Amino acid sequence: MGDRLVRVGSVVTACALVGLIEAAVGLARGAPLPASLALVLTWAGIGALLTGLGARAQSWAVPLAVLLGTALLVVEARGLALVLASLGALTILVVSLRALGPRLPWLGAVVAIPAAFASLAARDALPPFAVARPPAPARAAGPTILLLTVDTLRADAAGPTFQALARRGLSGPAWSTAPWTLPALASLHTGRTPYEHGALVRAPLAGQTRIAGLASTVGPTLAEALRAAGWRTGAFVENPQVTRARGFGRGFSVWDSPDDRDAPRSMLLDPFGVDLAGEPLVVRGRDPSARVDRALAWLAEQAVPTFLWVHLLGPHLPYLNADLGPGTALGDALGPGQATRLNLDFLRRGSLRWTPALRAEVRTAYANEAARSDAALARLVAAAGPDAVIVYAADHGEELGEHGGWEHGHALWEEVVRVPLAMAGPGVPAATFGGPASLVDVAPTLLALAGVSGGSGIDLRAIPADRTLVLADTLYLEEREGLVRWPWKLTRTLSGDDVRLVDLDADPGELVNRSSTDPDALTTLSGALDAERARLGDTPTGTIGEELRALGYVE
Repeated sequence: MGDRLVRVGSVVTACALVGLIEAAVGLARGAPLPASLALVLTWAGIGALLTGLGARAQSWAVPLAVLLGTALLVVEARGLALVLASLGALTILVVSLRALGPRLPWLGAVVAIPAAFASLAARDALPPFAVARPPAPARAAGPTILLLTVDTLRADAAGPTFQALARRGLSGPAWSTAPWTLPALASLHTGRTPYEHGALVRAPLAGQTRIAGLASTVGPTLAEALRAAGWRTGAFVENPQVTRARGFGRGFSVWDSPDDRDAPRSMLLDPFGVDLAGEPLVVRGRDPSARVDRALAWLAEQAVPTFLWVHLLGPHLPYLNADLGPGTALGDALGPGQATRLNLDFLRRGSLRWTPALRAEVRTAYANEAARSDAALARLVAAAGPDAVIVYAADHGEELGEHGGWEHGHALWEEVVRVPLAMAGPGVPAATFGGPASLVDVAPTLLALAGVSGGSGIDLRAIPADRTLVLADTLYLEEREGLVRWPWKLTRTLSGDDVRLVDLDADPGELVNRSSTDPDALTTLSGALDAERARLGDTPTGTIGEELRALGYVE
């Protein structure tokens, strides 16, 4: 009986020590004490459960540990992988206790605690993630190229930095290829539509939304082409779903993102989309000034030619700098210090009681977040100088109640797919696009300005007026696709139950559906969209990571 109690106490103590490690790291990073204590108690509970199971389950403990370890190789969702890893490790611990005695967990804890803090200190001291690649070929000269993108930035919300760039360069009406980040940025970097590059969402399978990353067969990306030609390449991104695992790191020698340098994650809390401080993962690493500081430091160390991509989360929910003071509509609706609650739980699901004052304050909060990113990017534009080629764009926009909805990803309204796009620098005229521009045009234009061959799409300096653009891949609800051929815009669900045809010149707010009054235009555009989809084909899918869930995109 005594040995039994010792083993029970050892396993529970070992698990509690794991909780103490996570709690200590969380407290060092500003986590609240109750959340840290909850971690300790939860791990202690896991220890008690495993002890009870381990007493009767010696026959399956080792196979289970092997199974859980193998699962780590195939599971994409990091939160689930961390849970499997911790359970597998503790199962092995239970088996080891019976073989080596009760001292093992104490010895492991003595090693684990300083090792955990040492690894955190070492990680913070390291420079941004450097990809081990062969040296780039030498090149005598070339322009510095800056690709500056802001997440969720509407065309009508672009700030003074964007406006100044547009005045001295090329700009005009432009559209994203999709109403959410992953396919839109993949189009930006490949010059291809979502149906071509494969980074898109497909119909839910067994209740789980399915997506695929950038297909490995699609290439080269903009960064790969420039790097092969001798450019130094670096990326500094804030959005946690824009990851190397999904193909966005291809071609970049330096990759700086929330996955690589920002606050640590919790094995217990990760699956719930929050970090050790209880904040949503979308908040993790969200500091435009700090991200730009690191980008500037890297840029200053490089010899030309250099390609730098900076992607800021900008006005993506939640609005962390919203005014929630007493007497404000937002403060009364959310409560003090609850900016992170201004998210999809309240917007998309209708949990807020909308008043004119509340709508105005949400729009003000959105504009303030956009302004912060614009101000941060101004420092990069100034540091690059007049000889650099600079592109300023967004991945998609945001619906702010115009059509009865909020956020993005669910529709193809103009406020969601119309984006700011401006380019300036040597070889770029001060003019307006000749026709509808698209994110797919950025990569081929930059390659042409750099004198590098490759890329599909149309040069932004020579867009025809009768250009046809494809819109695709809504993230949730019934999937929609569309087509823009100025001044007409066609959108439809894949089932064909909801078809909308609007004249953007006469009806920029998309208030009048003309699908029944202009049958000839409907037939022409529908046939064009059918032909484009058949030409571009479709792609397989992968399993969604927890980042999308943390951002609130899916249930």
